[in-house]
Amino acid sequence: MKKHFATLLAAAGLSLGAIHFATADDTYSGQSRQAEQVIMEQLDQIAKDPSTAADKLFVLEAAKGNMMEAVMAQQVMSKVKNQDVKKLAEKINDDHNNAQEQLRKVAESLNVKLPSALPEAPTKMIQILCSLPSDELEKEYVANMHADHAKDIIKYKFVAKSAKNEQVRQYAEKIIPILEQHHQQVMQTAQALGISSGNEAMPAGSKIPPSPSGR
Repeated sequence: MKKHFATLLAAAGLSLGAIHFATADDTYSGQSRQAEQVIMEQLDQIAKDPSTAADKLFVLEAAKGNMMEAVMAQQVMSKVKNQDVKKLAEKINDDHNNAQEQLRKVAESLNVKLPSALPEAPTKMIQILCSLPSDELEKEYVANMHADHAKDIIKYKFVAKSAKNEQVRQYAEKIIPILEQHHQQVMQTAQALGISSGNEAMPAGSKIPPSPSGR
């Protein structure tokens, strides 16, 4: 299993060198622990100024979300066989990598340090998800993306209206159409796979797991 994931990781080198996929390997585990430390340190700093806390928390959470989407998409692209799912994962990977670059500038303006890797828990959850057989992974991935993007669109629209910082508002406004595009493509892919993309009941034997992002 360790060799299997090592192969996946080698195939998953992201275009953003700052985004890493942590594994059981000491180096990656160290990166994961460092990411957790960075997040905790930033939360401590954010708590000291309630007047800017909401905007900074959004930036920190959005960064984690971008990394989650990019890392998971890279893993999915390397394993699934369905071309619609591959195209969806490729689109999500490219767009969230670009979004992370834009968000990094916003974070710098707010003096928020972003982690350069994912914490251990979401990393392991992605590993488990990507160990599934290809046909099962395809459906689980699309179900997760449907749930994540539906929640993200609501959150980003709220931030676009309520954020106090102008750069945060502009970032949210710019990303909303991209998230909506992803959501539409997810629903089309779900239909092609023969799974539900709405509120109607899932076909017998289908299931929507908790999102690995925890979002």
